[in-house]
Amino acid sequence: MLFLGTAGYPEAGEYQSFISRHGGSDNAYTAPRHTNYYFDIMADYLEPALDRFAQFFTAPLLNAEFVNRERAVVHSEYSSKLQSDWRRIWAARGQALEPAFPDGGFAVGSAATLADRDDDPVREDLLQFFVEYYRAGNMTLAVLGREPLDTLEAWVRTHFAAVPPGPARERPPEPAMYAPGALPLVQRVVPIKELRLAMFVFPVPATLAHYPAKPLSYISHLLGHEEQGSLLALLKSKGWAESLSVGEGIVGERQSTLEVTITLTATGLVHYRDIGRLLFTAVAQVREQGLQRWIFDEQAQLARIDFEYQEKAEPAALVRALAARLHDYPADDVLWAPYRFDHYDETLIRDYLAQLVPGNLHLVLVGPGLAVDQTEPNYATRYALEKLPTERVSAWQDAGLEAALVLPGPNPFIAVDLGLRMTPGQTPGQTPQPSPIAVSDGLRLWFAPDTSFVAPRGNFFVTFRSPLANDSVAHSVLTRLYVALVSEQLNAFSYPALLAGLHFELYHHLRGFTLRLQGYTDKQQLLLARIMQAVAQPQITAARFDRVREQLLRVLRNEARQDPSSRILGDLRRLLLDPARWPMELINAAEATDRAQLITFVPRLLAQINVEALAHGNYHRDEALALASVVAGTMAASLSPVSVPHGQVARLLPGEAGAFASASQHPDTAFALYLQGLDRSLEERAPYLLLGQLLESPFYQDLRTRQQMGYVVFAGAMPVLRVPGLILFVQSPERSVPQIHKAVVRFLEDYARTLDDLPVDVYDQHRQALISHLLAADKQLGDRSARYWREIDQQEFGFDSRQQLAEAIRNVSLASLQNFYRNEVLSEARRALAAYTVPDDIQPAGGTTKLTGFRHWADAQSFRAGRHYFPHGYGD
Repeated sequence: MLFLGTAGYPEAGEYQSFISRHGGSDNAYTAPRHTNYYFDIMADYLEPALDRFAQFFTAPLLNAEFVNRERAVVHSEYSSKLQSDWRRIWAARGQALEPAFPDGGFAVGSAATLADRDDDPVREDLLQFFVEYYRAGNMTLAVLGREPLDTLEAWVRTHFAAVPPGPARERPPEPAMYAPGALPLVQRVVPIKELRLAMFVFPVPATLAHYPAKPLSYISHLLGHEEQGSLLALLKSKGWAESLSVGEGIVGERQSTLEVTITLTATGLVHYRDIGRLLFTAVAQVREQGLQRWIFDEQAQLARIDFEYQEKAEPAALVRALAARLHDYPADDVLWAPYRFDHYDETLIRDYLAQLVPGNLHLVLVGPGLAVDQTEPNYATRYALEKLPTERVSAWQDAGLEAALVLPGPNPFIAVDLGLRMTPGQTPGQTPQPSPIAVSDGLRLWFAPDTSFVAPRGNFFVTFRSPLANDSVAHSVLTRLYVALVSEQLNAFSYPALLAGLHFELYHHLRGFTLRLQGYTDKQQLLLARIMQAVAQPQITAARFDRVREQLLRVLRNEARQDPSSRILGDLRRLLLDPARWPMELINAAEATDRAQLITFVPRLLAQINVEALAHGNYHRDEALALASVVAGTMAASLSPVSVPHGQVARLLPGEAGAFASASQHPDTAFALYLQGLDRSLEERAPYLLLGQLLESPFYQDLRTRQQMGYVVFAGAMPVLRVPGLILFVQSPERSVPQIHKAVVRFLEDYARTLDDLPVDVYDQHRQALISHLLAADKQLGDRSARYWREIDQQEFGFDSRQQLAEAIRNVSLASLQNFYRNEVLSEARRALAAYTVPDDIQPAGGTTKLTGFRHWADAQSFRAGRHYFPHGYGD
């Protein structure tokens, strides 16, 4: 409601329109204890944006005419998340908490909870809520701009001076999280997706007052480490677990929770009792052996390094975080507080360890087919809740020590040399473009020294291209299993490197697989040598193969249960891309794949490998060459100038209107219309990007806000391997596919008149916002590395594709865009592809789900049969 008009700017949607046409974004979220509003915008427009933003809190209209509409929007948001397992699990967990505890209630809102009552219309409650809570004592504010602090402060004083004064509203003490005597509890929850978890939840005293000592961070570090000898490593060796995380969950005023969340295998869920015993054994080990000052000092050292060399955050993310932290920490400590480890308090750590006992446990088991007897009212989550049996409490209390559990030793990956590598003749801030410094048959190394971010970090990317990686469904599955298995094999060794700010990622793609090594440069060669050893000689044990295959199958099966927007965008890309694999064909291939096949396949995959690498960041030339030598030395017998085809994009025919439908387990209907460009030329890409910029806000305002078609509504540019296009998407709890399609087409037709009437100065603002976004300075080293990497893959060796595209956008006049819109978007010759999902057990209002005037494709094979493709894509 605050977004829909203020005294100074009464028009609903004016704020979002202003933010959008000046290259910004805006949003808000509500947590159990606060609501956070935020935006970002082009730097020149911060002050007028603050003027609009401040009036939310000084002069909102809260117009009665919008109450019903916004109530419907809230209900649509709620409906769109009904299949979210994390929301469903959280709702079930809330049934065990005291009803008055903030985290225990229904946090979203629906048509029922926001309904008008007799003599109690919801708008009156809204007005009263605003008066009670939206006052200065309850509010914190963070503003980031390029202006001097005195100027920023003056703007804040000017625009926020009218915020209603007064102290924070006095609230009663926060109630207990659980009723006295309620614990210990065991709760069983049945998910929508294939998901198996054991969540050990321990209520503990609130931790915020102890932030300089960070007792829960200390405990979480020791229970959650993943090296050999860890609880996770032991559970993996038994075939019971895939991952484990430990950390603070609920952060309350009087109580918090420490939560140990273990992702289980099917066998692990059966063995949850044994897993609980090993967890309490690990807790006992920490209590008896783990309280050592050097461990705390090492955490402090890592935190200091990360604080000193932290990279620049996204502006909206930074102010959002700072505003929230100002509720919890002193203002002069708000930047340093999360990194602060300056008070080792063994007594305090022991006090918190004393809470990690079976009698103080809420155990949540999640898995298909569990015995349940209750239904949570808001998300219909099936669950059971009962006391943890006394004999189980006794067995876990008596857990002794376990020889296989070993506390972590000193971290060998902590960076020692944190100096900046300045190339002779290089000035600070200078950023040379990548250049090839090592070229041989089968390997090319690009080098770009870069210290402009004043951090001792570097990014080393390597792509391994093989003609076998994706030439069949079976080989695609084998490549995925190989990459996952190598990552799994390296997990225990690489975990301390991750803690020390050095991490790697292996992932498959259309042409093979890629390694990304990122972080402090000092110990990269040590980690890379071990990675390459595993790449060249993976240990394909039976247990490891079974684990990664089960993980892959679970991910693939869950794709059918994705939220509708992810499902539809995935369907569109799979239709258009070649090669692209569909979940069911991958499932069938994975189920037919055994360990022997993978053992046979890996040497064949690596027999002919084409390698391209990039070393970008804080490197001397000889250090970059040394990293490349590690790769070349390991793969020497495999390197080959073999050619590996790029991905291709299917070309839609002029006038084509294709459609692809799929059933969905989600109760909402979802629809997307994709319009494809003519070619990959700059002259074609530029107007599509401009239309994406222009359509975003009005499409949202019309179909979501005015027509209330659903909560998830968006429009924008959708390039596929640089083939330009537009996407218009609506997810609706009530409308049928034909109804949504009709509304989308009507919007496109109506927007032609809007575009014809668009003032030139407003168009210029949108065009400049798009150019500014495109040419925005890289905020982090990784942003620049990723940009260089894309251009290397696209063979844009001038590294100026952004500038070329920006110039093409600058050359698109309003008149030419108006003509383009009529000739490309509204023309009968437009190239269109619709994708939609319908609930598999609910027929939406409006009758048939079939689209008239579209050719419905049954599968990708029939869609692609005889079809032409755009020349040369990419896919690394």
